[in-house]
Amino acid sequence: MSFKKSTQGRQAVELVSLIDMIFILLVFFLVTSFAIKMPLQERLLMVPTPEKKPGRAQIFIQIINENEIFWLDESANRDVEAWDRELFYLLGDQKNKEIIRRLIRTNTLSMGDFQQKLRDFIGEARLNRDRTYFSLIRSPDDIPYVTVMKILSSLSQADNVEYGCLGGKIEDLYSSKVTTAVYQGKTVLKLDF
Repeated sequence: MSFKKSTQGRQAVELVSLIDMIFILLVFFLVTSFAIKMPLQERLLMVPTPEKKPGRAQIFIQIINENEIFWLDESANRDVEAWDRELFYLLGDQKNKEIIRRLIRTNTLSMGDFQQKLRDFIGEARLNRDRTYFSLIRSPDDIPYVTVMKILSSLSQADNVEYGCLGGKIEDLYSSKVTTAVYQGKTVLKLDF
């Protein structure tokens, strides 16, 4: 019996498959290196903001820093009316700045107090499902995105709470105008910034 000689030459390494594998590894490492860097760049993410149009917010939340929050709700109406009468001797802008300074001093909360006030607000919203609540959150650009997201996550626990986000620092409030107005038979605080 005779054996056939193999006519095939030596086996060669497939370079096309090797190049494909190197390309896939390169893409994998590029994607993972980007994912590793994301938490460091998280501070640069911006919160989506609505258009700056006049609107009505029952709760105004201004993030001052990671430990302090300025909370303004309808309970401040009485204070503003009283301060407006008390500061009759000041002229327009001076009176306005003094009222805002007092509002900031009396309504700035520590993070623990803010979280308790937020829980109370969400509890009230859940009890009154037939009512819609509006809140506005303002945050400086240098605040970590996760701080704003925690507030938004808490607000979204109640189906009847609507919210919007704007950028801005607490110092911007000093150039805003604070007045009271009558809305649906109630005296409400108007803050134009």
